[in-house]
Amino acid sequence: MDLLQKEAGQPVGHIALKEVRKDPAHLADRIERSPERLLVVDAVLQSDLHAIASGWKLLSGRALACGSVGLADELGFPAKVEKKKGHLFQKPLLIISASRNPRTAEQIEEVRQHLSLSLLEPNLRYLTSPRWAGREAESLMASLRKNLSTGPGVILTTTFQKHFSGKERTIPAALGKMTSRLLRKIRLGGLVLTGGDLAMGVCRQLGASALRIEEEVLPGIPCSTLMDGPFRGLRLVTKAGGFGEKDALWRITQYLRGKYENQKA
Repeated sequence: MDLLQKEAGQPVGHIALKEVRKDPAHLADRIERSPERLLVVDAVLQSDLHAIASGWKLLSGRALACGSVGLADELGFPAKVEKKKGHLFQKPLLIISASRNPRTAEQIEEVRQHLSLSLLEPNLRYLTSPRWAGREAESLMASLRKNLSTGPGVILTTTFQKHFSGKERTIPAALGKMTSRLLRKIRLGGLVLTGGDLAMGVCRQLGASALRIEEEVLPGIPCSTLMDGPFRGLRLVTKAGGFGEKDALWRITQYLRGKYENQKA
């Protein structure tokens, strides 16, 4: 709660587990009566997420639910999204993934079966070391520029590496700095970020204070544009690590390349 309040700059309320487990009507009333605009609602079991979703549905659009994949499942996102015909983008794509969720690993492997995307994995020990970070960043930059200039895109990922404890903020910041430098050299057809901490870290380094959601690519996965900063207008797809089916990244790349109208919904 303290972290959310610090990041949002607004008071954050709290709804305890005992209130969640009373009944949906009670929970909806408790949410509606809360003086705070942001609320943290406790949950331990999947049944608690079901109760939260049931209470939220009674509010008829008066509250925005945000949370885990489990909550999204209980909210009942639609099975398919109708798409408008898009424009064809020939510029390369950059996918950056810092999620270690097994679903993300499956999605990376699946998209590479369909599209010849180069896979780059940073040396995290070097990238987060004051002594070696500059050299590792230069090596990655060279590889990124080479592959983006000759192919349809690149996946820069830490998904297949072991957790690097204590560097949870340093890694997204380092990847964000590299992305900012890269965008000053190469124009991208789109940027895909997988993992919440990564998305925050990269957007900070891009100098963007706000995103404008343009369209839902897949259920729970939006395409946005940067509203300000030096890269204003850049198309950006953000995805939580556990979100989406096995082919989610493949379908996102098709969307950004303007070919999603040919997909089966």
